[in-house]
Amino acid sequence: MSKVTDAVKEAQSDFKNIKGHRVRFEQVPLAILEEITDRFPDPKPPLVIIEGKENEDGTPYKERNPNDPDYAVQVQENSRKRGLAMMDAMVIMGVELLDKVPADEKWMPKLLFNAKMTGAPDLSKYDLEDPMEREFVFKRFFLISAKDMEVIGRATGVTEEGIESAMDSFPSDEAGSAD
Repeated sequence: MSKVTDAVKEAQSDFKNIKGHRVRFEQVPLAILEEITDRFPDPKPPLVIIEGKENEDGTPYKERNPNDPDYAVQVQENSRKRGLAMMDAMVIMGVELLDKVPADEKWMPKLLFNAKMTGAPDLSKYDLEDPMEREFVFKRFFLISAKDMEVIGRATGVTEEGIESAMDSFPSDEAGSAD
C-alpha cells in the first residue's frame, strides 16, 4: 500500500494549478523543437561593397554587414516567428489539460470581446468545433500567461533561448512597459 501511496503522491506533484485548472507538463519532443528551429533559420547579413578595396581579381571587395537596419528587422521578425512556434509547441505538446475545457460561457465571451476590441487573437484561423483546436485556443489564449509560459518552457525541456524567444513575443506583465 505504501508503494501505491508514494506513486500517487509523486503523480500529484506533477500537477500544477493555473487559474483553477489542473495541468501537467510534458517534455516536448526534441525533434519538434529542432524542426521549429530549422524552419526559422537566421538570415545572413547583407553584403556591402567596401570602398577602396578590391579582390585579387579586381572585383569590388564585399563584407557582411550585421549592422544593416533591414537585416536587424529581419532577424527580429524571424526570432518572433520562431518564438511563437516554440510557444505553440509548448502549449500543444507540453501542457496536458487534466480536466475538460470549461463550458464556453466561462471563457469564450471574454476571449471574443478581446478579439473584437483588440483584433487579437484572430480566432478565424481555428476550427472551434474541433476538440483539439478548441483546447489549444483555451490554453494558448485564455489559460496561460506570460509568466506561466516561462515556467512551462523550463518544465517542458525547451532551451533557454527558446524560452527567451517565446517570451519576447509576449507583452510585458508590467503596466505601461513592453519587452
